[in-house]
Amino acid sequence: MTGTPTVKQAAPKKAPRKIVSLDKKKARAGWLFVLPFVIGFIIIYLPVILDSIKYSFCEIKILQGGGYRLNFVGFQNYQEALFEDPDFVRILISGVKQLVFDIPAIVIFSLFMAVLLNKKMFGRAAFRAIFFVPVILSTGLIANIDASNILNSYMGRRRFRKQRRDRDRRNGGFVLALLQYGGRYRAYDLCHKHCK
Repeated sequence: MTGTPTVKQAAPKKAPRKIVSLDKKKARAGWLFVLPFVIGFIIIYLPVILDSIKYSFCEIKILQGGGYRLNFVGFQNYQEALFEDPDFVRILISGVKQLVFDIPAIVIFSLFMAVLLNKKMFGRAAFRAIFFVPVILSTGLIANIDASNILNSYMGRRRFRKQRRDRDRRNGGFVLALLQYGGRYRAYDLCHKHCK
C-alpha cells in the first residue's frame, strides 16, 4: 500500500422528510369534505347575497323591452320599510319571535329523538322508519306518485279515479302545495282539517 491517506467522502445528505401529523391529515380531510360547500357558496350563494344587498339600496325600474335600471336611493328603502310600512315591522317581529322559539325547540327535539332512536330497544328499526316517513312525504315524492295515478290505472278502478278527481277539484291542489311547502306537521294538520 502506498503511504497516501485516503479521504472518505461523506454520503450525500437526504432531504429531511416532512412528517405530517395526524391533526394536519385530519384538517386536510376536513377541508376536502367541506370544499364542495365552499365552492357552491362562493359560486351560487355569495353573488345572490351581494346582489340582494345592492338591490336593497336601489330603486329598480323595469325597462320596456326587457331589462331593468337601478337608481341608487341609499337607505330610503329601509326608511320606508321600518318607519312607514306598518305591516313590515309587525311581520318582522312575528318572524323573529317564531325563530327564537322554533329553532331551540327543533334542536332540542331533534337531539332527544336522535338519542332515543340510537338506544338499543325492541322495534328500533320500525321507529326509525316511522320517524322518517314525514321526510319522504315533504319531498313531494308521494304527491307526484299520487298525481300520476299509476296504481289506479294498473288496477283499472275508474270509480276511485272519479272520486279523486272530484276531491282534487274541490281542494284545488291544496294537498300538493302543502306537501311541497315542507311544513310537514303543519301540512298534516291542515290536510286533516281541510281535505275531508
